[in-house]
Amino acid sequence: MALAIFNVTKAQYWEDTGFETGSSLDIFADDEHMLITGQNQEGGGANSVYLWDGTAVDTIPADTFSYQIFAPSLFNDIPYVYVPGNPLGGIYKHQNGEWERLVEGHFSGLSVFGDSLYLLMYELGAQINGEMYHTVAFYDGVSFSGIADTLTDGSVGFADPYNAIWYKNELYVGGNILLPNGMGEIVRWNPVDGWKDVGGGFFGGFSAVSGLTVYKDMLYIYGEFQENLGNPGNHIVAWDGDRYWRLGDGVTGQLNPFVGDAVVFEDELYVSGRFQFVNGMPASGFAKWNGQRWCVLPNGPIPFQLSVFKGDLYGTEVKNSEFSSPEPIQRLGKWIYEGEPVECNEVPPIGVEEVSELEDEILIYPNPNPTTSTTTLTWQGQSHGNYQLQLYDVHGRQVLQGGGAATNGTNTLTIDMSAFAKGIYFGQLVVENEIHHTFKVIKE
Repeated sequence: MALAIFNVTKAQYWEDTGFETGSSLDIFADDEHMLITGQNQEGGGANSVYLWDGTAVDTIPADTFSYQIFAPSLFNDIPYVYVPGNPLGGIYKHQNGEWERLVEGHFSGLSVFGDSLYLLMYELGAQINGEMYHTVAFYDGVSFSGIADTLTDGSVGFADPYNAIWYKNELYVGGNILLPNGMGEIVRWNPVDGWKDVGGGFFGGFSAVSGLTVYKDMLYIYGEFQENLGNPGNHIVAWDGDRYWRLGDGVTGQLNPFVGDAVVFEDELYVSGRFQFVNGMPASGFAKWNGQRWCVLPNGPIPFQLSVFKGDLYGTEVKNSEFSSPEPIQRLGKWIYEGEPVECNEVPPIGVEEVSELEDEILIYPNPNPTTSTTTLTWQGQSHGNYQLQLYDVHGRQVLQGGGAATNGTNTLTIDMSAFAKGIYFGQLVVENEIHHTFKVIKE
């Protein structure tokens, strides 16, 4: 395939990597490889999956699937994808030169966290090995488990969870979600409290949360939601664990504008989607945010999906105005950045008001973290009293409980985790039934 340049400016442009498909690309990257799904033009439009190390490409035929392939993921160095439709619908993995269906059912996405592959369930859920799972299921490479807590009492439906991420010891799930109070689109879970809403969620008949990204200790929530319908911002907001923060006027313009993806690249948050304005500045669906100001990036092909791989920013192109082909051909482009943005403007700083609220909080520091055997918790007590400690795994199962007497000043407690399975664990400290604090420990 010939090398082409996305014609933007001399200093900032998308460089074509050579991947071309006749349908939308979906990409996933880890430290070593990028997994790319689409249709192989040279193979007559048949489905294919590409495994790319930045230089060499391994094409994995997937022409047995009659439907488009979604949600590529690499887990334990094995490619996983979601294929919709019947009778072949489900999650597949590619091993020993063949595609094998891991589980049948309807799904909305895949995510990889630590030692588990997270399966996000479509509205009807899925039956796995005789067990019915809803919302989220976990796969460790051998067996499945899930969150026991249900979101609703059955009086309302839980629709499509598009994405999931851990933030401040809680699992956040976004998508198209309906809660009993009529609000939703995003919920969170922890093993102590179960499921709960996130600041009331989002309003609007067409509202949805497309994605979740952590940047500078804030959770950025983006998708399709408008401030004039009672939402905390326009299509992208920041959440600090307690409240939402506006990013100026956010993104606006066009019919049904939205933010489709956001990734952290070179300490800035790059945002793509369908919008004409960023905080009032004319834009073409591509901008960046550094925590206190928006910058508009040059006009050109709109990157539909973004990913950072081996120190470079990549995007899949939807808009085909820069190419001569009469048919829309998707391309994977690499962002070449050598100059200044088109325009930038400042917004009121976010997160400032929370600083004074931290003075009375008990901070717990596990050390070492991660650990292979023991870890010691250290915290500063504000008074004498009894404490209780509970430790949970990511599935909400309590694995440890203990207690003792705390003093005014430095307190320490050593936990032996040598017999625990590898993974992420969450703890909660309760002092005199009043003060709570959660922490995270990783067992390697």
